[in-house]
Amino acid sequence: MLESPFADELIKGSNLISGKGILEDSGENVGERSNIPVEEIDYAFILNKILPRDIRVLGWSPVAQEFDARHSCKGRAYRYFFPRDTLDFLALKQASNYFVGTHDFRNLSSSQVKNGVFECVRDIKSIEIETPKGDIVSSFGDSEPHEIFCLHIKAPSFLYHQIRCMVAFIMIVGAGLEPPEASSLSFFSIMQLIQDLLDINKYPSRPQYKMASDFPLVFCDTEFNDLEWKISKDALEGLIRSYHRYTTELGIKHETVRNFLAAVNTEYNITYPSIKLGSYYLEHIVEETKCKNGKSFKKIFNRPVGPTIETQIDKLGGREAIINKIRFNSDKEISEPLQKRLRTDPS
Repeated sequence: MLESPFADELIKGSNLISGKGILEDSGENVGERSNIPVEEIDYAFILNKILPRDIRVLGWSPVAQEFDARHSCKGRAYRYFFPRDTLDFLALKQASNYFVGTHDFRNLSSSQVKNGVFECVRDIKSIEIETPKGDIVSSFGDSEPHEIFCLHIKAPSFLYHQIRCMVAFIMIVGAGLEPPEASSLSFFSIMQLIQDLLDINKYPSRPQYKMASDFPLVFCDTEFNDLEWKISKDALEGLIRSYHRYTTELGIKHETVRNFLAAVNTEYNITYPSIKLGSYYLEHIVEETKCKNGKSFKKIFNRPVGPTIETQIDKLGGREAIINKIRFNSDKEISEPLQKRLRTDPS
C-alpha cells in the first residue's frame, strides 16, 4: 500500500515479477531471466530520503489491484492534544460522551457536497481523555495549566474537519462558555447543546463557528484487513536516531523558555494567578475560547447559519450532476467502494 504521487513509478520499478498487487511483466523472454531478486525494493528507505524529517515511512504492504487506501480502511483513530488550562474535566468528559454513538454530524464538519459526500451519519466508537503517554485519566488532579492532555477518538470513518469541529465544542463546554447558564453548568444543559447540534430536524443548517486548530491533531492509527506489513529495519533505525535528535532539540527549546519564565517570575515576584492568564494556553488552539466566562461570547444557536445540504445539492444541479462531474474530473477510474457509496447514499 503506497499513497504518493510517484507510487505508480515505484510499482513499475518492483524487483519482483509476480505476487500480490504486482503488475505482471509481459516483456520478451521474461521466463528466461535468471537474476530475479528474492526480496523487494526497500520502499520505506527510498521514500524517507525525500520526505520532511517529521514524516517517516516504516513499512509497506502488498495489496490487491482493487485496494483503496481510503475506502478499504475499517477503523481510524486520532489524538488531539490540548493544555489543561482552566478546563472543567467533568464537563469535558460529559460533552465527549454525548458524541459517542451513531449520529448525523453535518453540523460538526465542513461540507463536501461538491465531492459527492451527501450522507453525514458517522459512528463514534469512543472518546477518552488521556495523558500524552496514552493513560486514561479520571480527573486533571493537581496538574498545572500548561500541562498537556489529549482526546483519543476512534471511529470507522470521519467527515471532513469533523474532529476539529467536535473538539471546538468539547472545549467550549469545558471552558464554561456553553450552555447559557454558565454559572450552573449542568449535565442536562450540556446534553441539550450537543443533542441540538446533532438534531438535523431542529437545526438542519450548520451554525457559524471556528473549528479547533489543525496542528495538535494527530492521525495515529488505522485498521485494515489482511495486510502483511513489510517493516524496514533501516527505516526504523533511522527514525529512532532522527527523532532522538529532534526530541533533544525541542526539549532544549522547551526548558530554555521555561527557565526564562521562572527567572522573570522570581525576579519580579509575579505568579500565574496574579496576572489572570485565563484561557491563554487554550485560546491559541481553540479560538472560540478567547471569550472567557461568557463575556462577549455569542451563543452558538444565536449565530448565522449556512445553507442546508439539500440546498447545496440543488445549487450544484442535483446528485447525478455532482457525481458525473466527479467522474469527468477524475484522473483515474473511480474505485468500486466509492462507486458503491455514491450509488447507495441514502441522504
